[in-house]
Amino acid sequence: MVTFISMASTGSAVVGTANAGSPAGVLVAANELRKSVVIYNNSSNTIYLSQNAGSDNGFPLFSQASITDEDSTTVWYGYAASSSNVRYIETSTPEGQ
Repeated sequence: MVTFISMASTGSAVVGTANAGSPAGVLVAANELRKSVVIYNNSSNTIYLSQNAGSDNGFPLFSQASITDEDSTTVWYGYAASSSNVRYIETSTPEGQ
C-alpha cells in the first residue's frame, strides 16, 4: 500500500508498507527527488537494511525501531529470516526544483 500526500509547492510525502524477507526485497525505491525517508520495523523480527541487492548482512533494525535517511536517494533493501512488515514515509522536493 502506498499513499501520496501533496504538500503544495514544498513537495510531497509518500507513506507505504513493504515486506522484508529472504531473499532481500526492495523496501523503498530509488528517488532522485527524495529529501528524507523514515523506515520503521513494524514486526517482531530484526530486519537488516542495505542499499545493495542480495545483501543479508546489512544494518540491523530491531523490532519497533526506525531509521531516518536524510542523505541518500538510492534504493533501500530489507532482509529478514521470516516475512516482516515495514512502514515508511518519504518526503521529496517538487519536480524541477
